Amino acid sequence: EGNAQFCNGIRRFPTGSVDDFDSLSSNIAKLNSTGIDFSVEYGFDAGEWGNFELYSLFGYVEESSLTPLPTSDPTECAGLYAGACGEPTPEWKFNTRVDWSLGDWSARLRWTHITEVTDTTGDATTLRVPSVDPYNQLDLTGYWQATENVFLSVGVQNLMDTDFVIIGDASAEQSNTYPATYDTLGRQWFGRVVLTY
Repeated sequence: EGNAQFCNGIRRFPTGSVDDFDSLSSNIAKLNSTGIDFSVEYGFDAGEWGNFELYSLFGYVEESSLTPLPTSDPTECAGLYAGACGEPTPEWKFNTRVDWSLGDWSARLRWTHITEVTDTTGDATTLRVPSVDPYNQLDLTGYWQATENVFLSVGVQNLMDTDFVIIGDASAEQSNTYPATYDTLGRQWFGRVVLTY
């Protein structure tokens, strides 16, 4: 049984073989996403200990569905990954940072949290990794305004050297995981010098 939307674009000879077909661009799929994003910010002066600021950005996905064809049922992807969903879509994700400053010195600690996601393509009896546990990553950066014209920064990404989950199977995207969601390089140090004139 064919789909009239596509079959009507095929023209056939009286013998039944294909003569020609229309291959025009058409928006046939649909993505639907609902949720809420909100942030919290708070700062205070600790006197001789410096200034502190806390900032958190939260994201909650209530629905994230894909309908590949007008005649297809939507595939729900909130809290899931792999298959038609592809990249993990955690129900909750948040970034929290704590900033500190005192005179020419400052620092930032950032915490990224991603909730558990589940593979859509099978279960514990058929998959090596049926779900990925919540993921946490800490990043730390320090800053120093050395002079009026020299600004230095040094930091480390993935401070705790958190390992990514090796998903394996056919569910993984690259490097046996999803590099756009989970850090695959481990702890990385970096530095920067800015000169102004």
